[in-house]
Amino acid sequence: MTILRLFLLLILLTVLRVHAAEPTLPTLRDELLAMAEVDQASRKAMVSNKDVDGPHLKRLQDIVAQYGWPTFAMVGEDGAHAAWLLAQHADRDIRFQRKVLALMEPLLAQGQAALKDYAYLYDRTHDPQRYATQGLCVSREQWQPFDTEDPAGLADRRKAAGLSSLDEYVKQMNGICVDGYLPGSSALQFRKAQLSEGEDVVVAKDGIAVAGETVQTPQELMQLLAVRQILKIRVKRVSNEVHYTTLGKIIYGAQRAGILVTFVE
Repeated sequence: MTILRLFLLLILLTVLRVHAAEPTLPTLRDELLAMAEVDQASRKAMVSNKDVDGPHLKRLQDIVAQYGWPTFAMVGEDGAHAAWLLAQHADRDIRFQRKVLALMEPLLAQGQAALKDYAYLYDRTHDPQRYATQGLCVSREQWQPFDTEDPAGLADRRKAAGLSSLDEYVKQMNGICVDGYLPGSSALQFRKAQLSEGEDVVVAKDGIAVAGETVQTPQELMQLLAVRQILKIRVKRVSNEVHYTTLGKIIYGAQRAGILVTFVE
């Protein structure tokens, strides 16, 4: 083989590798990246995510129903990471988060999903967690991970997932506690709320419905939630005649009670 032919063959192989690496669903990749960008912008701006997380969750559910979990081959590593980010923030539907986790698991061995992404979502949806990525500020200076299985093997698991050491991670997370610490908050109750499936709260003109019962005031709602030990609610206003003062009282009461609240459009 002449040098010229060898040179042309190398060029051909390079082109083939490049094309092989291109995602098979580039339009879907672009959509996922755009949604992830909106997700991050809303959080950095410290504004309510009610108009972001709800539509994103619905669209991601539709994507999974149509294609399965977006793999590296389908949408590229960045597109798959964007899809994971949306699932990670879909706390209002822990069933869906766990479904995503189950879809990702076999893809790990195939090199079609990232173990680091899987690790964060696993910890988000399990107690005890496995990689110590989830926790809570216990003071304005200190972040603390939730309970973690097999502490002796934690360093190896974090390393395998491409995560930093726990000491480095804690130092990094300590930085969010200056503004993220909520005095009087219960780490145990927050964790229970995060892992619960939650209940839908439908606010209408003639009452507030939850868990098969209807009450008339936000105060009665708080009492019912306490009796039922409900720690996560999804609030939906179904009538324009419902005054925003009512919603405000529900939010304020829920926050004081340590109940996680999300809005459903």
